[in-house]
Formats: sequence, C-alpha cells, structure tokens
Amino acid sequence: MDRDNRLENIKFIYDLNDYDYLSMLELWNREMGEIYPINKESFEYSVTKYKAGKYFGVKAIDEDKIVGFIILKTFDDPYLSSLNDSLFISLLYVSKKYRRRGIGSFLVDYALKIYKEDDRFNSLWLGKEIHNFVPGIPCEFDNVSDVFFERRGFTSVRYTHDLINRKLETYEIRNKEVKYEIIDKTRKDELISFIERNGWKRWAYEVREEFENDEDNKCYLVGLIDNKIVSFSKVNDLNNGRNSYNMMWKDRFNNLGGIGPLGVDKEYRGKKIGGDIIKEAVNTLIRRGVSEIMIDWTGLMELYSKYGFEVWKMYKYTYIKKENKI
Repeated sequence: MDRDNRLENIKFIYDLNDYDYLSMLELWNREMGEIYPINKESFEYSVTKYKAGKYFGVKAIDEDKIVGFIILKTFDDPYLSSLNDSLFISLLYVSKKYRRRGIGSFLVDYALKIYKEDDRFNSLWLGKEIHNFVPGIPCEFDNVSDVFFERRGFTSVRYTHDLINRKLETYEIRNKEVKYEIIDKTRKDELISFIERNGWKRWAYEVREEFENDEDNKCYLVGLIDNKIVSFSKVNDLNNGRNSYNMMWKDRFNNLGGIGPLGVDKEYRGKKIGGDIIKEAVNTLIRRGVSEIMIDWTGLMELYSKYGFEVWKMYKYTYIKKENKI
C-alpha cells in the first residue's frame, strides 16, 4: 500500500492557533507523559510564548481527533547569530495507533521541504534550540534515529546526557579564597561579560533573557576572588528558573532542582574551583529544600559522578546540513 492510500482520511492542518498547540500537548502527555511529562507552563514558555524567533507546525487529524504533529522553530537574534541559519524540529509525535501509515514521514518531509527551499537555513536539527524540550533524539527512540531519520539524510553523532542525583549531601569547599553569592540584577552585566570573555555566548544570551523575564531571579551563583567573578553556575528550583531545560521534567520528581550551565574562568582553572562551584551549587539547592537535582545536556558523566550524579536520559545529536554552503 502506498503512502497516499495509508494517509486516506488523515487531514493535515497548517493554520494553527493556541488551542491546536495545546491539543498537541494533550496528545503528548496522554501517550508519553509517564516518560517525558510536559506541563502547560513549560510548553507555553517553549512554544506559544516563544519570542526568540518564529514557531509553526502541522497537526494531523483523523476526523476531529489529533493523531500526530510537528512543531518547528527558528531563531532570530543578531547577538547569537550562530543559530540564525538553523531550523529546529522542536517536538514531533505520532499517536501509537497511527504509526506506519506515513504520517511521520509526511511531517518530517514538510520540515525538510522548508529547510531545503529556504536559503536562510543551512541546517535542520532535532531539538537543541533555544527553549528546547530535548537536545537530541531520546535513546528510548533509537530505532527512529537509526532508521527513520538516517534514511532521510540526517546524521546522528555523539551522545549527550541528563543526569540526576537523588541522594543529596552537603560538601565542604576546598578553596577558601573563593567567596560565593547569588547575584542580583546589579551584577548581571558583569556576569555576562565574564561568560562572553570565556567564549560561552549561548549561556550569556540565557543570562540576559533570564533577567529580562524576571529581574529579581535568584538563579545565578558566582564564585568571587577579590570581588571578581571567577566561576558561575545557574541554580534552578521551582521558584527560580523553573522553565529552564533542566527543570523541564519537574513533574516526574518530588521537588526538583537544576544545575547548569556552569563554568570557571580560563585564567583560574587548576585551582579546585571547578569542583567547588559544583559543590556550592549542590549546597545552595539543598538549602532551598530540593529533593533531587538534575544536570542537563552534558557528556561529563565521570566528573559529575563524583558528586552523586548518574545518567537519567541519553540523547543523540541528530541533524542534516546543506553541502558546500558557506
């Protein structure tokens, strides 16, 4: 049976409103909520209230029932121009009862058509965008990555991980020269300059955005030597940074906290400051009463395992790029 016949009675809706997007969320949580629950607040933050670019999608219906969807996003900000030439598949799903009928192929082909025909786009990524749901294909869906996407020209490269710590303990800080504090908006520009100086421009963008959304947030822990920032970590909880990626799956946990991104000034490495900023981030979240801590989007399992973290989820970076485009 060819795909056209398999798609008989399936309609694809392109002109979508907020209700259509919420119906996508309802389908996702009905069938995937035990593994990857997405609450309405996080979904709206990542999609219907997304302001960093455009979002659009396609909804597949059988009669009046949603049976599949794709959500695509662009990024439009000269500050972080490295993302401006990418198109992102933010979320893709086909209902279990409607698989192997060509719906997933139709939705991905729609994304590929936009990517190929628009000269602006040099790459198409699965996840990994600003306000992402996932940084790649979850390894629970390995067969999808290896067969479905690779057959369409996508490349799957290295793995990345979300880590979880359910057995929290406080730590003693080794380098007594460093003082730690949560900064407020008066030191925002100093933190952004520190992050930019070390080459972490996406993280600098996220700092700017966090303070624009909530100028009184208590998300950013810094290490100071002579009042100069030498390290930093973002520390999220249900009251601060609750829509950050490492808080995306908060409904799976009792009282989740999140750590990351974090980093140490390149001029101060090798002085035990890296380990200490992890320790102080854990200590800070324990004082806030969290019961579990997640570190997202990392390949540093050996490092974080020293502090009680273990792999919770694995993802494959998956993308397609145009050849010979400068």
